[in-house]
Amino acid sequence: MSKTDSIEHIRVGYLPLVRLTFDTVAADEACVKTADELKKAGINLVWDGKSASDTTQAAAAVKELADKAVDVIIMQSATFVDGQFALAVAQNWNGPIILWSVDEPTLTGRLRLNSLTGANLLANTLYSIRRNFKFVHGNPDDKETLSQIIGYIRVIGVLRELNGATLGVFGNQPSGYYPSAVDELGLAGLLGVNVRRYNLNGLFDEAEQVTDAQAREVIDRLSNDVEGIPIETSQTIKSAKMYLTLQKLVEQHNLLGVAVECWPGFFNDYGSAACSALSELNELGVMAACEADVNGLISMIIESRLSGENAYLGDMVRINKEQNSAVFWHCGTGARCLAAPGCKPVASVHPNRKQGLVYDFVLKPGNVTIMRLSKGLSDFRMLVMEGKALDENSSHFTGTSVEIRFDKNIEDIAETLFYNGIEHHYCIGYGNHSRQLFELAREIGIDVLKV
Repeated sequence: MSKTDSIEHIRVGYLPLVRLTFDTVAADEACVKTADELKKAGINLVWDGKSASDTTQAAAAVKELADKAVDVIIMQSATFVDGQFALAVAQNWNGPIILWSVDEPTLTGRLRLNSLTGANLLANTLYSIRRNFKFVHGNPDDKETLSQIIGYIRVIGVLRELNGATLGVFGNQPSGYYPSAVDELGLAGLLGVNVRRYNLNGLFDEAEQVTDAQAREVIDRLSNDVEGIPIETSQTIKSAKMYLTLQKLVEQHNLLGVAVECWPGFFNDYGSAACSALSELNELGVMAACEADVNGLISMIIESRLSGENAYLGDMVRINKEQNSAVFWHCGTGARCLAAPGCKPVASVHPNRKQGLVYDFVLKPGNVTIMRLSKGLSDFRMLVMEGKALDENSSHFTGTSVEIRFDKNIEDIAETLFYNGIEHHYCIGYGNHSRQLFELAREIGIDVLKV
């Protein structure tokens, strides 16, 4: 999955608000500058070039933006305005709102805009009527301000993508793997996602319909990117057939991602590991989770959309007190594009079941955000942690792994995770997007466990 930005698919309505007793010339200049900077940032902006100077105009502008099918509205306090403007917007728009105030153009003399106070009144009104909103302050050419706006647009984008999406679940969670149990109605209510279940033996039967020649085409392609692929073994051919079958079902049934019961059925009834097939789906940008972990799959989708890169799902398998770090590992399902520079993925077999095809490599270094959509005792919640993936790992276990150093004490982190009953699959995304995860949790009304 190449690093991409999906914000162009989100239509953003722009609604600047002004009061005519303030410096409307400076405000108009700021509005034009705002629109220009948003467009340069790749935002799909919808604006008629006008500002609203009273509540009637504001209500009409919001209705027009709604008719144009925008996904989010930027309500900018271009000058001081009062709370009635917020009511006019909220009563005609049920979608996401970004509330934006700008700096004063001069620091002495007349208070020409008083944008911040206007935004304060708007925020108070929205809060009082229990409407969520995203607040930002800064000029349109400020990189941090634009970054926050783009980050929030990504949040809205992934929520829109999940709403109505279908996730494919192949088989069931392994016996005793309670964290992989899926609350279908809870997820439907929380995110609007649907779960479509597939029989594992039916999946195996369909994979057997793929010809050896088709499988070898995949293997030939992979042999350029993966070292030491045993081309003619039955397990390698079965792995390639499974990848093609899952890819076909994703396309046929418009699945946003898949969660697969990778054991024991694959080993006992199919005759190969599921790992490389899931790795290749992840490589395509179709998030694929093992052990039928649907919440882990959703976490991967969220992380990948917020970061623009592939996400990784792994177990925490080692605590390194000396480095204040932890090693996250799995059998071999990581996307190949996450491999560290100079670390070419190596073909291998499952470390316990001794069946292929799985990949063996260390993940790349960099700042990471670790999260999980978790199920607490009574409701969903979200785990959020930050760390740094190291370029020199103190250990590597066969499969895919990454060592992450934390600022907080690693033993305290582990205690917090365990005492709060966090599930054993952790989703790792590159970059720091904790702020967006907090905003996403706020949008869907769940608590955040920040560790």
